[in-house]
Amino acid sequence: PHMDCSNVENEMFCDNEGGEPPPRRFGTVLSLTDRPFLEDLWPDLNMIVMDAVEASSPSSTSSSSSPSSSPSPPERMSIKEAARLLEIFLDRVSLETSTVSGHLLDREFSGPALSREEWALKMEIEKFMSSCSKNPAAREAPGFKFVQEMIERLGGDPAEMMKTAALKPPIDNKKL
Repeated sequence: PHMDCSNVENEMFCDNEGGEPPPRRFGTVLSLTDRPFLEDLWPDLNMIVMDAVEASSPSSTSSSSSPSSSPSPPERMSIKEAARLLEIFLDRVSLETSTVSGHLLDREFSGPALSREEWALKMEIEKFMSSCSKNPAAREAPGFKFVQEMIERLGGDPAEMMKTAALKPPIDNKKL
């Protein structure tokens, strides 16, 4: 089947003849510099080079180029600039893929960093873990692994919470 190359979303698939999608790739490599040998080594990976400067950027236009001359290779930014660009990109990926509650049980976030509602939930979870620390049968239940996974997704360490919960006095909810 042929792809509709007029659709911007499909444009990247239409560079090859016939508008066929390229072979399916296994993954992606983010490289600071252009290393063509990597494409030969791992043809099943997409290679994205961070140091290439787009032809439309002001720094890459030159007054000596003419429309009839052959295209010159893209200009390259410094390793430091490419590393910064990659850092910004990875920060954005991290932001887009992180949960909004991953800080709730993180020891670094406490006190004023948590809202009143988050603090109340944190206290309830700690109370629950305190109960579990005193009940071996509860910890051996098949569903307890899901509780541990939830604790991890909320930024906590289940094993550490079990240890510290056993040492803490009961929480007084009336103070919240």
